Amino acid sequence: MLKIAILKADHIPESRWQYSGGDYPEMIKKFFVTTGKNINFLSFDVSNKQYPLEFSEIDCFIITGSRANLCDNKDWINELKVRILEYYKLRKKIIGICFGHQLLAELFGGKVEKSKQGLNIGIQTLVFDKELDWMTPFQSSLNLSHCHKYIVSKLPNNSKAIAKSPLHDIAAFTMDDNVLGIQAHPEMLKKHCIYLEDKIINKDKKQFEDKNISKHNKCNEIEEVDCQIVAKWLINFINS
Repeated sequence: MLKIAILKADHIPESRWQYSGGDYPEMIKKFFVTTGKNINFLSFDVSNKQYPLEFSEIDCFIITGSRANLCDNKDWINELKVRILEYYKLRKKIIGICFGHQLLAELFGGKVEKSKQGLNIGIQTLVFDKELDWMTPFQSSLNLSHCHKYIVSKLPNNSKAIAKSPLHDIAAFTMDDNVLGIQAHPEMLKKHCIYLEDKIINKDKKQFEDKNISKHNKCNEIEEVDCQIVAKWLINFINS
């Protein structure tokens, strides 16, 4: 049985659970259910500096998204970097989603900056130009939910970009054989993305009037997001 530690870097307000399917741990658990694999999930609120005391049997650490930004330089973010470096040195598999993707890039020497297009929200198509061993079943393009203001603009040394999107060239990257970052939210349901898109773009339009919004695929224009394929890929990555 795989053992996955979810490093929760934020929380989903309870008022959104009807769209999200719960807080980050519940979202990620439901995301992996589609693989049919038997997984033991552990959850740690790293934004409150909670970590596993014993992690020798943990196969993978997943860093969730967060409303926080790396430039905030908060104590809990700095401690998270120290912990991730420790897990990396022990050759643990580490997956970063959105904020987690950016944290991994910066931690290992890459660069993260505010997107010149402003707020990126909606469903974007990621294009994978190379099939890696764990990308089974392979699909060269995937529609996934996004909600972020920052992007990885420079890769760490010894890493490689594996996907790009219409708005940024480093939509996902790998480093060595145990680090994977993805800017998208593969765990985010389409209805959750629709809710965020409506709330932020339509109801708070004056606050978020960014020219990039029109370049996105609107959530309602996409039949479905490709969550199930990514879930299979991540299980394969953890087992590789």
